[in-house]
Amino acid sequence: MNQRLPTGRLPTEITGFVGRREELSEIRRLLTTTRLLTLTGVGGVGKTRLALRVAGQVRRSFADGVWLVELAGLQDPQLLPQAVSNALGVADQSAREQVEVLAEVLADRELLVVMDNCEHLLPAVTLLAVELLRAVPGLRVLATSREALQLPGEHVYPVAPLPVPVEGPLGAAAGIRYPAMALFTERAAAVRVGFALTDDNAALVAALCQRLDGIPLAIELAAARLRSLSLAQIVARLDDRFRLLTTGNRAALARHQTLRAAVEWSLVDKSVLTVDDDTDPRRYRLLDTLAQYGLDRLRDAATNQHLCGADEAVLRRRHRDFSVELAESFHADWFGPRQVTWSRRMRAELANLRAALGFCLAEEPRAGVRLAGALHYLWYACGQAREGRLWLDRVLAADPYPSRERVRALAARARIAVLHAQAAAITDLAQQGLDLARQYDEPAYAAEALTVLGVSLMYRDDLAGGIGLIRQGMELAAALSPTHPQLAYAEVPLAVAILLLGDATRAGELLADSERICRARGDRWYLGLVLFNSALRALASGDTAQARSDGRESLRLRQALNDTYGAASGLELLAWVAAADHDHVRAARLFGAAEGQWHVVGGSVLAMYRSHREARTAAQVALGDDAFDAEYRHGADLGIDDAIGYALEPEPTPAHQRTDQAGDGPRLTRRESEIAELVAQGLTNRQIAARLMISRRTVESHVENVLVKFGFTSRTQLAVWYAQQRPDSE
Repeated sequence: MNQRLPTGRLPTEITGFVGRREELSEIRRLLTTTRLLTLTGVGGVGKTRLALRVAGQVRRSFADGVWLVELAGLQDPQLLPQAVSNALGVADQSAREQVEVLAEVLADRELLVVMDNCEHLLPAVTLLAVELLRAVPGLRVLATSREALQLPGEHVYPVAPLPVPVEGPLGAAAGIRYPAMALFTERAAAVRVGFALTDDNAALVAALCQRLDGIPLAIELAAARLRSLSLAQIVARLDDRFRLLTTGNRAALARHQTLRAAVEWSLVDKSVLTVDDDTDPRRYRLLDTLAQYGLDRLRDAATNQHLCGADEAVLRRRHRDFSVELAESFHADWFGPRQVTWSRRMRAELANLRAALGFCLAEEPRAGVRLAGALHYLWYACGQAREGRLWLDRVLAADPYPSRERVRALAARARIAVLHAQAAAITDLAQQGLDLARQYDEPAYAAEALTVLGVSLMYRDDLAGGIGLIRQGMELAAALSPTHPQLAYAEVPLAVAILLLGDATRAGELLADSERICRARGDRWYLGLVLFNSALRALASGDTAQARSDGRESLRLRQALNDTYGAASGLELLAWVAAADHDHVRAARLFGAAEGQWHVVGGSVLAMYRSHREARTAAQVALGDDAFDAEYRHGADLGIDDAIGYALEPEPTPAHQRTDQAGDGPRLTRRESEIAELVAQGLTNRQIAARLMISRRTVESHVENVLVKFGFTSRTQLAVWYAQQRPDSE
């Protein structure tokens, strides 16, 4: 049974869409008859906007949504399956092949995937598209590329520039019918209040659009110059730029040169950047076409010695240094109260980090070892274990010599080996790490290596040997600080081993101390794991109330960090608790939700199979097979957010038991009421922000306030409650 994916992910359009009605209609029609449609054309011609517009129009036709995979920032073809998985929310962390995981998760889905900017990854995109289209009958792919994928069954749709007027007199009424002129007029009005197409300026606008060959990006860049120049000045300067590029031969000007000219004289204006307000700190993005232009100019200037030595390698080293500094700050600050912020920030930086790691591999492998090791928690704790394994293996092989940087990288790789249950690799990596940590006097990493070696012995059923090594690691960590992260990390596997030996009291003491350290440092990530194990201990002792309490807090913490593997574990655990409490309907639903999520994240219940089997059998016997299967399917059909909401509270408390708006309890502000109504209508935070013309972060804050006021744990509960308050709901 598969976990239902969210309903898709497309960016919100921030500017109007002009023209292309016939193209939109034809592409929509083609998507009903072909499973692979590629939009081709020169850079800046509008392939991405056209694809996204179509995707938004047809999203209701795909039961499992429409998804955008942005490939412009991805340079490594080996990471393509991971990039697609990230975009689709497939959070598998196992050691299986990513393509195999994607094919399995998507097998019975009906979805459209927009793969944007494929041209630099054509062989990898081609291979992945073939495998997924073969394995997923309900999949359709809409690709954008400067050249076709050349696949059997592919339909290629060339995207032409916008129509421009021919030579001759032209008035405003006739000119506005040309999409190129309409686009310029709309964008110009956005930067200069009161601008309109008139009979007086129509000839100049027509001339500009003609000179720019109707390329939308070039036209938009020209319109942005109206902030500082008149229309006549823009046309004159554009003519100057063309003369410089073509030595007066207008006929020799290819479309890519047209765009190059438009970009060159537009770079001084900040309009070439787009702002992403959904990240903290705010991030700026550069269109792929403009980024490629910048790289070309950098290489040209370096060749001609125009930059006084600031060549591409120098700038890439600066970028590498920025990335290393960021990664070191992340690593040093991780075990503390800013984990949610760091998790979001580092996921957003993945493209930058990949570029820096790629440069290090080619030029400075030792710096790559340092960078990949500093990203330990991005790989292990933030759902990027598969990619981390790839980078760590690469940098460790590229620089196989002893170094202080290698100590941390080996520790990170050993942790991933634990996650992937690579028994032989765990021992080898951890032993290498221990030897180097001792050589370079790094007691914290020696403690971590001892803990991992102890875990490897536990995997081999040598509990006594594992306990001995973990205790050695604890002694090293405790000597550094009574709240050292490595002490907290070691106490959990030690507690598990001791619990398996039957000493629940000592196991509880160890877990309590690990919890103390996490809470003292403000950690959420590891606290979630500690509480999960505390819940297991309580359940084994027959204390289902404590197990439920610890299990729910663990699930909340892991949800906040978008820890999908932890969420699957939490749902599984709470299913066991429900079965132990003889709440078999709840148990069946949670088993369904958990099984679907295990499927998505690539984990399994094998390590906990006995408890899983016993709890599930109890629920099946109590309900009967038919009733159990029905409730199981109900749980499996829940999205992950709704599944977690159900696990934390089965149903919203009935309205008559909650404080009504007219009562003495919590009241919603006017803005909170507006947002609650839109949540009840099914709008996302991004859609609400656009509707109310406020920032997404403001919406998130209001939604969180409402949930806290009424004790809700999911948007579904808020929507149900809001519907119950309406007069027509009686």
